[in-house]
Amino acid sequence: ESVSKNTMTCPANPDIIQVPWEFIEGEEAPKVQKFGSDDGEMATFRIKTEDHTLGNALRWMLSSANRKTVEMAAYTIPHPHSDAMNVRIQTRNHANATEVLIDSCKQLQQLCDSIDSVYSKALQKYESTTSKPTKKKKTKQKKSKSVREQKQKDAEDMEEDSD
Repeated sequence: ESVSKNTMTCPANPDIIQVPWEFIEGEEAPKVQKFGSDDGEMATFRIKTEDHTLGNALRWMLSSANRKTVEMAAYTIPHPHSDAMNVRIQTRNHANATEVLIDSCKQLQQLCDSIDSVYSKALQKYESTTSKPTKKKKTKQKKSKSVREQKQKDAEDMEEDSD
C-alpha cells in the first residue's frame, strides 16, 4: 500500500497516524491556509508571519466569546524558527469553523480598537495636565525652597552662636 506524496506518516506507527495534508511553506505560501473536516466543524488554520501575540489573544477570543459555538480552540507555533502559527478550532451546534474564526477576528479587532481609544484619551489627558506647570506647583516649589533656605540659615546662625 503506497502513501500519497502529500501524506505525512508517523515512522513509529505509520498504519495508525496519518495526516492527509501538508501546509505550503515559504514566501509563496498564502497568508492563511485551512485544512479541515468535510462538514466544516473542525479546522486547522495556518497563519503566516504570526506568533504568540496574536495566537494567545485569538485563542482567548475564540474560547471565551463563542462559548455556544466553540468546543475547543487552541494554537501552536510548530517550531521556534517557523514564521507561522496553527490555530485549531472544533465547533459545536453545527457551526462553521471558518465563520467562527472570522467573527472572532472581528471581535478581537473591535476590542483592540476600544483599548486603543481609551488609552489614547487617557494619554492625552495626562499629557495635557503635566505639560503645563500650574501656578500652585510653582508656589509650592518656591515655598519649599524658601523653607530649605530658612533652615539652612538657622543652622548657620546656630553654628555662629556656638563659636
